[in-house]
Amino acid sequence: MGRRNHTKGNRAKTVIAALAVVITGAVAGSAIVLAGGSAEAAAVETPQLCSAGEQVVESVVPLRGADEPICLPISEKADTSSRIDPNYTRAATTAIAEAATLVDQVEAQDVTVVCWSNDDWARIADWFKAQGIDSIARAFGFVSMPSNVVNLSPSICDKLDEIVYQGARPDTMTASNAVGVIVHEALHTTGIADEGQTECYAMQLTATVAAELGTDDAYGATLADLNLELNTTSRAGSVYDSPECHAGGSYDLDNNTLWQ
Repeated sequence: MGRRNHTKGNRAKTVIAALAVVITGAVAGSAIVLAGGSAEAAAVETPQLCSAGEQVVESVVPLRGADEPICLPISEKADTSSRIDPNYTRAATTAIAEAATLVDQVEAQDVTVVCWSNDDWARIADWFKAQGIDSIARAFGFVSMPSNVVNLSPSICDKLDEIVYQGARPDTMTASNAVGVIVHEALHTTGIADEGQTECYAMQLTATVAAELGTDDAYGATLADLNLELNTTSRAGSVYDSPECHAGGSYDLDNNTLWQ
């Protein structure tokens, strides 16, 4: 997919269109794709700017001051501070690799997953609000296309941390949504912008990502079922709901994870 070049004003209009629907119901908020912008955290290999164990993250959102590099720790533990999480990064990359074997338009690629702190997420939301976009504060995550960076909200990372680092196995829609958001946003980095298509694939790959995060097959299947229930109830009729998302539909990956 070619890189889209937009002026700041045009980018804002594109983003507003993408944020037109906010999901409500069992899980508040939404996962967002910011089409045509470059407002994502972009991980760049410039270790000279950061301390050992950190990676520089560039963003048009001025989180640390104008032109000041943002160095985030690479951390594999439950943490409320902003960080790059290798486990969530690996899970997202695995989801894309699996999708690449099933969907012609998807190519395998590496991604980077950033968990943002409450303070940084609020700053990001405030920055977007100043541009006329007020939906980031309610979002579960976002990707600015084209980009290989997944930005996750504090609420999503908190739930993932419970599962991955604290050993919890909640059988709730909130938990299923957290795992599903990793897949959903990872798929956006491949160039798939349609929310219904993206979410349909994400549901079918939820169990794959759950396994990559260290859970057993039974729990992964439970999360996939809960994601299907979430999307056929509170998200029915939204942009995340597609008439092609069913057994034998155009978005059926035929990987035997749903509709059994």
